[in-house]
Amino acid sequence: MATVRPMEHPVADVLRVLAISRSSGALEVRGARGGTFFLYEGDITYAEALDLPPAKVFDADDPQLPSTLQSAIVEAGLALLAEENVDGERPLFRPGRRHWSGRLCRLRVDAFLSEITQRLARFTELGVEPDDQVQLCRLAPGRMAVLSRRQWALAAELGGAQTARALARRSGSPLSVTIETVASMVVAGVVQRPPTARQVSVQPARVATPVRKAVVRAPVGRESELPEARLPHRVRGATSRTAQGPEYRPRLPPHEDEAAQGRALALRLLEGLRKL
Repeated sequence: MATVRPMEHPVADVLRVLAISRSSGALEVRGARGGTFFLYEGDITYAEALDLPPAKVFDADDPQLPSTLQSAIVEAGLALLAEENVDGERPLFRPGRRHWSGRLCRLRVDAFLSEITQRLARFTELGVEPDDQVQLCRLAPGRMAVLSRRQWALAAELGGAQTARALARRSGSPLSVTIETVASMVVAGVVQRPPTARQVSVQPARVATPVRKAVVRAPVGRESELPEARLPHRVRGATSRTAQGPEYRPRLPPHEDEAAQGRALALRLLEGLRKL
């Protein structure tokens, strides 16, 4: 599942409309991976998403409560606006609904969307997107890695390849913290992305193109200027004709006179032998 830009999410458009109209109520993002945005006069006061732990209940006078609520809003926004709505259901606005936190934290919609965009840009710089799969890998020979408590907790949850978003949900840690930790483990050589099948590009076979010899035609009346035609060179290994030396003479059949002289010479030799 691909990570989408929050500015292009349909829920972001509804939030802008509610901010302009200064509406108060709850915007429900329906579906298997839904959640709720609580608004007061167009400002977001709280947000929650499925599979994310809710913010801890603090005393209303606690000075850390506003920052805790703001962190919960941003984390819910990363879960709802940086992920496609696979169910395709439209969000439903229920006027008048309020969260227990009331108006302790009021976050403007434009500032909220800007913060989500900056967080996603930060993830890109770290090299780990919310929907990137990661897994443990073996250390190089002779290399050691010292893990922190947070890194060790995430390594214990990495039984196989899974996305950083799913790892954050399983570990109960915020997505931003999870990605920061996973990125540090990638640098340490403990975590890597699963290897993908290499795409082998098959090049088409080259077909030998016959070379056509250009026919040179001389202008009329200038045929003598053409180069003399040469006999084709003999191809090595050809057996059509045996190479002959320059002193070779073909053996011709004997002439009739030479044959008669040979017979006469033989008869004289026989007569001489008889006289002996």
